[in-house]
Amino acid sequence: MAEIATIARPYAEASFRTARDADALAGWSSGLALAGAIAADARMADLLGTPA
Repeated sequence: MAEIATIARPYAEASFRTARDADALAGWSSGLALAGAIAADARMADLLGTPA
């Protein structure tokens, strides 16, 4: 199976280009920070890892 970083890279680059082209990098960065904080919370990590 391919590495997660390898799979995610094209999507991350496309998202970054879209934000850059829309002059919305600050909002994009804030959204990533929020997603990171949510994923770092142990309770949320359990929920995110359970498809049900």
